[in-house]
Amino acid sequence: IITIGTTLLLDTTTTSSSMDMSMCDNGALASEQSIPGAYASDCIYLPTRTFVLQSTNVNNVKNEPITLTVAQGATRDASVSGRTGVALWNSCLLLTRLLDVLNISQGTTPTPFKDQTVLELGVGTAAASIAAYKMGAKQVIATDGNPEVVALAQRNIVANIDADIVMDSNGNKSIKAEQLNWGFMDAIDYSNVADFIIGSDLTYNSGTWKILAETIATILKPKTGIFLYLTLGHSGFSSVGEVTGFVSVAEAEGLYVVKEGSKDWPFGKIPSSSGTLKGLLMEKCLRNQAERDVLAGTGGVQVLVMKRK
Repeated sequence: IITIGTTLLLDTTTTSSSMDMSMCDNGALASEQSIPGAYASDCIYLPTRTFVLQSTNVNNVKNEPITLTVAQGATRDASVSGRTGVALWNSCLLLTRLLDVLNISQGTTPTPFKDQTVLELGVGTAAASIAAYKMGAKQVIATDGNPEVVALAQRNIVANIDADIVMDSNGNKSIKAEQLNWGFMDAIDYSNVADFIIGSDLTYNSGTWKILAETIATILKPKTGIFLYLTLGHSGFSSVGEVTGFVSVAEAEGLYVVKEGSKDWPFGKIPSSSGTLKGLLMEKCLRNQAERDVLAGTGGVQVLVMKRK
């Protein structure tokens, strides 16, 4: 699984003493406010965020639910422009919840991520990567182009996973954070590796669509590999147009969209009224009206599944 972060400029004017930070409890979605040229969220300034998923931690003999605690590196007195991966954004929270709901809703053994190799692009705090590992992934490679973000991701991996179980039978790390810049020349080191590539908010910059598509098409296993992607817009910004534009570029690199119910659909029947992943997210991944209001104030959420020819 590969997760790719977003480059934003964050507000540095509000102090933590002037706000009720309980709105960030248990990984809650929080409004991301517009500031000149960018967006910011109060919750990104917390030193850590902790939340509990519904899936069972397969690496825990007590069969306890997955609990994640991830450190963040954003502060109000320093810009994180170019290093937004040091914070946990709504898009990653929703991606992690979607993985969780998919994992428990399939009613199959093994579950979708069991014994799979997952590569995340733009890993950020590594929340989604750690969740996938605890859901039974055989190997997780958490990647980002920023060395600072990679270091934070690795610290969070170590803090969330028992050191005794991160080595596979060959003595290799079964979950790790690594630096990966987009583009064919760097991605070739991971050629045909991934059963799953995951990511959130990777397509906001149209100038990177081609190298992102090259990266996915190089790393993803042909025919069977799955690219699972979520993007969350902002007020006045259409996520539909963003995704449509990226898909047109990705198709030129040999990727194609997989629709629910098609012969290539990898997840079985989706338990939502619309039968779609977006419907599943809207019905099962939003906890209360406050979170629905947060989402309503954005440019919309899009969920994309692609495969490689």
